[in-house]
Amino acid sequence: MRWAFAAFTAVAILGAGFVVSGGGPPAITFTDDVPSDVRELATATWDEFTDFFSDRSGCFPGVTVDVAWHDYPERAEYFAATDSVVVRIPATAPRLRTSLLHEFAHHLEANCEELSGLTTDLRAAQGLPADADWYDAELWALTPSEHFAETVAETIAGFRTNNLDLILVSDSARQVVSEWAGSTNWTPRDGWQLPAAP
Repeated sequence: MRWAFAAFTAVAILGAGFVVSGGGPPAITFTDDVPSDVRELATATWDEFTDFFSDRSGCFPGVTVDVAWHDYPERAEYFAATDSVVVRIPATAPRLRTSLLHEFAHHLEANCEELSGLTTDLRAAQGLPADADWYDAELWALTPSEHFAETVAETIAGFRTNNLDLILVSDSARQVVSEWAGSTNWTPRDGWQLPAAP
């Protein structure tokens, strides 16, 4: 939901133990505090994210995931200074997944220098001013960076659990992100969808 630069987080994360999960780069790592079920879900979500952005995998590094408990003020937060994401637990698997995808998108944009065409096209697709500052707007819901992160989450997962009344993701925005990622034929993975309404 947010991303920030914080020196205290850098110190905390660098002082923590890491466990590497999975094979090739970019890799996902975890602090010692992350429970095994969250590691499994985060690893599956990261694998899905890196598959979707496989044509761009050379422009962003691995990421570290940490957890915070229920009194943490954000559902999730990205820290660019340490390439790390903090997610609040407990939470449902769909909510954790879409929160992670959102923050992974911030991780990509903070590191990838190939965004210029995407940023222009996404602003247009979402009806945002062409000159809107990518990272800064009067309201969170008017920030192009947040539109990008919400678009990534919805495109990869096939649904969103957060901010549905604040940002409406257009079909053209999903197309812009899919084309830039090289995943125009992307299909959300089975078993991840929200339960159907009764």
